Amino acid sequence: AGKHIQCTKPLALSLAEAKRMRDAVRANGVTFMCGMNTRYQGWSRMIKNTVDNHELGQLVMVKWVNKGAHYTYPADSFYRTAASGGQLIHNGAHYLDTMCYWLDSLPTSIYGVSTRNWTPEDPIEFDNYYNLSLGFTSGAIGHLEYNQTLINPRGYPAVTMITLVGTEGMLEISLDDHRSIELFSDGKVTYPGI
Repeated sequence: AGKHIQCTKPLALSLAEAKRMRDAVRANGVTFMCGMNTRYQGWSRMIKNTVDNHELGQLVMVKWVNKGAHYTYPADSFYRTAASGGQLIHNGAHYLDTMCYWLDSLPTSIYGVSTRNWTPEDPIEFDNYYNLSLGFTSGAIGHLEYNQTLINPRGYPAVTMITLVGTEGMLEISLDDHRSIELFSDGKVTYPGI
């Protein structure tokens, strides 16, 4: 129809689907954007500015760990079905995209394992623990752990910890109820606001 497109994630569930989308965009001369909103959150932009200002030197590693109590969607939610692509597709796509954004780099290799753990009264149709190791075009490595296997007892808040390590410093951010950022650069520790 000649319309510009903003597509929600996941972009596609297969490489063949993604290639058909790319070909249609090129054939129609339209602008295409996959809506990855984590890039635009204040804490994520602060991290990107820190990286772009070379406060950490060259990034060599990014680690993203997300631990939750269990799956929070209602029993009849589409996001509990295998057809949804699973939680790594649903939320993990944001984490991986944000790592690529900070590194200004794409993955060249991904190795991972997954498993599932849930109670009979609270089933889902896919794995809910993922542990990935990534290699990027920049030479940096990544680690992504998405863990919703009842590691934290019910009622405890989710925990998200992100660590960036560079040749000249490191940054660690906690996105749980007690949000914090700790930046080590130029031989000193600072605590920028989120």
